[in-house]
Amino acid sequence: MSLILVAQVYAIVETTSGSAYLVRLGDDAIEWLAKIGYSNSGTFDRNGDFFVKDDTKLYRYSGVKALTGHSNKNAALDWSSTKMPFVYDFATGWSAR
Repeated sequence: MSLILVAQVYAIVETTSGSAYLVRLGDDAIEWLAKIGYSNSGTFDRNGDFFVKDDTKLYRYSGVKALTGHSNKNAALDWSSTKMPFVYDFATGWSAR
């Protein structure tokens, strides 16, 4: 019996224009998922929700695993102008939980 592990690697990529994108990395391709605006950090929780922060707030994006990947970044979703509901505000200490 052989064991085959299939893993998906996600990353935030900053382009030369300064935009940040959530991407999925495969064996031989990069899939552009969504433009997220500026951010240099993100993480997933056990439910598969993706969390990313800007200068003052932490945002949650659900269903990232099901997103369609694109070979061209211009075809990716644009989450940069439509902020998802934030779950924590670092400036005020307010939490949605």
